[in-house]
Amino acid sequence: MFDISEEARNNMSKRLMKMFRKLSKNAQRALHLRYWELMTIEEISHDIGMSWAETDRLIDSSLVKLRYLFLCGNKAEAEKMMKENMQALSA
Repeated sequence: MFDISEEARNNMSKRLMKMFRKLSKNAQRALHLRYWELMTIEEISHDIGMSWAETDRLIDSSLVKLRYLFLCGNKAEAEKMMKENMQALSA
């Protein structure tokens, strides 16, 4: 584990929450239920009215988007980077 200052941790938390708010409301709800409320995919799918598979994909894709948003800082750059990486993976 690496040592990180309290100030750096607070800055990262604020930045992460800012990026979290850029996700769709459904994505925010699904991630909140999964990681804060510790609900299962099945429970979340019932709550948001999607199938199990759709809910699973929503959570996975939302985590990827959140990661790219955090790294890039803005939605346009994150989407561009995601598209480039998906093209590279499919080549």
